[in-house]
Amino acid sequence: MDNAQRIEVIAHAARDIGKPTSSAESLRVLDALAASLIGHRMFTALLYHPDTQETERIYTNQMDKYPLRGRKPARRDRWSKSVIDCGEIFFISSAQDVKGNFADAVTLLGLGIGSGMCLPIRLGDRTLGTINVLAAAGVVSERHSSIGRIIAALAVPAFEAEQRALGVSDNKA
Repeated sequence: MDNAQRIEVIAHAARDIGKPTSSAESLRVLDALAASLIGHRMFTALLYHPDTQETERIYTNQMDKYPLRGRKPARRDRWSKSVIDCGEIFFISSAQDVKGNFADAVTLLGLGIGSGMCLPIRLGDRTLGTINVLAAAGVVSERHSSIGRIIAALAVPAFEAEQRALGVSDNKA
């Protein structure tokens, strides 16, 4: 796919997200966009709850393994420092990275995950959540940073809608 085709694919996704729709539908559009531009085995969106320091799954393309609305404590490690605290993309590039950074490594490795990027979804200095685009070894790398940032930016309205619907507070009153 050349650059003009990539831009067209991104423009179609932006158009589709701009239509009146649900946050789940917007995330499905972004899942399809990531599949088209990167290729992946797993696309999952996690809403961040700053008041409880938890993340909550609001979308996944692997529902049989990862049910919606599952919550887990946000880890305090290299991943959280990068993604939650600093708003930086966090890359994994090997099975060893999967084992070292994900509590559910056995499940992820069983899905053939060996590379990926965790995208911070931010509005200003607030982290709304994260999208994880995970793939086979060697598929996702830092060369996908720009695509990742576009996906993250297009996801902001869906994450804001989820926060409003759930009454999530940023605790900055």
